[in-house]
Amino acid sequence: MYECALALYQQKHYERAKELFAELCTQTPWNRVFWKGLAACLHMQSAWKEAIRAWSITLGLHAEDPWCHYHLGECFLAIDEHDQAVQAFILAKQHTNDSDLLSRIANYEEHFSLTGTL
Repeated sequence: MYECALALYQQKHYERAKELFAELCTQTPWNRVFWKGLAACLHMQSAWKEAIRAWSITLGLHAEDPWCHYHLGECFLAIDEHDQAVQAFILAKQHTNDSDLLSRIANYEEHFSLTGTL
């Protein structure tokens, strides 16, 4: 079922992929990969509060995942929760050496005048 959900996500069929990932999360709630898939679907559908919940659960299962912190920060920005977004970006930055991710965070630093904060 995971392979099908992932394929649907990759084909941008987010609603159907979300349904499958949600079922996988119900069946195996401790699997962070399933939660990450659900969070990504919700994120792509701009279901910000639901995505925040799913990204938070994913981080509860693996707190050092910098991309989850980053995407959580994006969701917080989307609902104008700038302080929480900054905290998420700080954590993402602390847990990565990935130049792509650091570049993306730097773009937010410039755009939202976060320079010095992060």
